[in-house]
Amino acid sequence: MAASSTAAGPALEGMNISCGMRAEEGAIESFDIDNNLNLTYSTINNKSAKGICGSGLIDIAASLVKRKVILSTGRFNKEFIEEIVIAGAFGYHINPESIKKIGLIPKGFNNKITFVGNSAIEGAKTALINEDKLNEMSTIRNNIKIVELSTRDDFQDHFVKALNF
Repeated sequence: MAASSTAAGPALEGMNISCGMRAEEGAIESFDIDNNLNLTYSTINNKSAKGICGSGLIDIAASLVKRKVILSTGRFNKEFIEEIVIAGAFGYHINPESIKKIGLIPKGFNNKITFVGNSAIEGAKTALINEDKLNEMSTIRNNIKIVELSTRDDFQDHFVKALNF
């Protein structure tokens, strides 16, 4: 088992995005362009739009790819992926079909995709109230190979080369 992490949420929730914001009330969380190029969107808690969060940006990109306004050629080797777990507020509102459409997850990936929200807080709560789960977490932790991306000199170069928009 391997695990890695990089700050994807902040990259899509405000950094160099004029209307970017966190996934909170009023953030555009979903977006679509129909066959007639009419736009539709929804916001978190159906409040007036204040900005757009990461899931909305992914839907916009997916809609543009779907309508062939932009192209996406990036992909993972899906043969080696058994499950994809997306954590954090960023992942909570993402449409699985949109992340496939823009190439964040490979098209045709039909294995399990799980959105877990704030997994750090939930894991801490579980560990505090259930000793068996704490022991299970310790066993898993001891068997994970950490892939630390932030300390790799070539990470930024690989990251930029993988961008397809």
